[in-house]
Amino acid sequence: MRREQEDRQLADNAHKHGCEEKSAILKAQWEFLAGNYMRLAERSKQRDRGDDEKVLGDPIPWDRQPRR
Repeated sequence: MRREQEDRQLADNAHKHGCEEKSAILKAQWEFLAGNYMRLAERSKQRDRGDDEKVLGDPIPWDRQPRR
């Protein structure tokens, strides 16, 4: 199973837990977790297409600049 599919499955599971939860706070936390897994799935999809630079960006942009 690809990483994107795993993340989507984890998001679905978290969403199901959220739907069954009676506490509003816990329901919101489950939904937040589901949303994060969906974002990870989207990043995995972009990475698989070869859009690494767009997905991760450059964490240390000044490190890549030519020195004067």
